[in-house]
Amino acid sequence: MFDSYTVMLDKPDGKAIAGGAIYWAIYIIVFPFVLAVLASSDLQLPNANINSILVFLFYAVNFLAVGAMFRPYLLESFFNVRCYPKRFFSAVGIASGIILLAACFFIIGSLVLRWDEFLIATDNLLPIIELPLLLSGRLTILELPILGILCVTVFVPITMCCLFYGVVFAPIAVERPRLAFLAVLLLAAIPRLAGLGNTGYPLHQLAVYIMQIPWHLCACWAYRKADTIWAPITVYAVLNLLSGLLLLVLY
Repeated sequence: MFDSYTVMLDKPDGKAIAGGAIYWAIYIIVFPFVLAVLASSDLQLPNANINSILVFLFYAVNFLAVGAMFRPYLLESFFNVRCYPKRFFSAVGIASGIILLAACFFIIGSLVLRWDEFLIATDNLLPIIELPLLLSGRLTILELPILGILCVTVFVPITMCCLFYGVVFAPIAVERPRLAFLAVLLLAAIPRLAGLGNTGYPLHQLAVYIMQIPWHLCACWAYRKADTIWAPITVYAVLNLLSGLLLLVLY
C-alpha cells in the first residue's frame, strides 16, 4: 500500500513548514485549554450554547491563520488535482471507503464486545476533528447546523491537513515515505497525551487514538498517491459532510 506510488514531490516551502510547526503546538495545546476554560463559564448566548459558539470561532480563527500561512502551497498543490483528476478521485474514494469501513468495524465491535471505553470513544469517529480535549463537532452541528457543517467540512479539513500532513508527512515522505507514516502516528499521539493530562481517562484516550489510526494512515496514503494535499482535505470534507448531514437527519 505504501509503495503503490513511488514519487511524491508536493510539499510546502520551508517557511510554511516552520511556521506551521510552531502554530501546531498553539493549535493543539494552547488554544484548546483556553477554549475549555471559557466554555466552563456560565455565560449563555441566545439560541445557542456558548460551547458551540466557542468551538466554531476556534476553528474559524485557526482556518484563517493556517489558510494565510499555507495559501501559496494550497494554490500550487491544486495544480495536481487539475492535471491528474483520475488519480486524485481514485485516491480520495479508496481512502474514504477504508475509513468508513474502519469506523463501522469499531462501532459494531464496541457494541458486540461491550467495550465501554471504545463505545464512548466512537463519538469522536465522525465528524473527524482532532483536538486533545475531544470537543465533539456533533454539538456544534446540532446547535448551529449551517455554521457547524461549514466548520467540519471546510475549516477543520484544511487546518488539520496542513498542520498534520503538510508540516510533518510531506517533507519526510518525499524521501522516506515509511518513516513519514510513522511520524504522523507519533504526532497524532501528542494530542491524546495532552488530553490525558486534562481528563485523566487513559483508556478513553487510548481508544480514541486507536480509532484515529486508520484515518491518519488513509489520509496520508491519499496524499502520497495523488501527490496533493487536497486529497486528504477532500477525504475529510466528504466524510464530515456525510456524517454531519446524517446527524441532522437522525437528531
